[in-house]
Amino acid sequence: MPARSRPARTAILVIHGIGEQNPYETLDSFARGLVQYFASSRPGAKLSLEPERINHGDWTEAAVHVDAVNPADPRDALHLSLFEPAASGAVGPKGATDTGLVRDLHRAWHGAAAVAGGMVVVLGYTLPLGLIAVLGWLGFRLARRRWAPAA
Repeated sequence: MPARSRPARTAILVIHGIGEQNPYETLDSFARGLVQYFASSRPGAKLSLEPERINHGDWTEAAVHVDAVNPADPRDALHLSLFEPAASGAVGPKGATDTGLVRDLHRAWHGAAAVAGGMVVVLGYTLPLGLIAVLGWLGFRLARRRWAPAA
């Protein structure tokens, strides 16, 4: 009897802006995008999207299962499970949540750091461009003096 082959498995790690959106928003959006892609690339396939919330006691894991099955050949199927661990809003150690003043100070600090980082990026572009402009102006002035007609 021939050995039964297992389908190939692939893992995909999606890293997104942590803390920048509502819990599970990225997971849901990514899963819906996959369903749209499978609908266009596998016409006639039966598509399903099944969310799941897994409570581990001190933290929560969200999952979305995406299936695309060809009704004519059930062996032609894609089964994907997407997970977003610790999507409970916990910050820091497991189970620790920031509330009230601590959360507001945390957000203010990160906002200030983002503004400072943006200023560094802007200065990183403008300082070299400003230096080039000053050198160009000095070169133009020197060239104008050399070629000025003698009176």
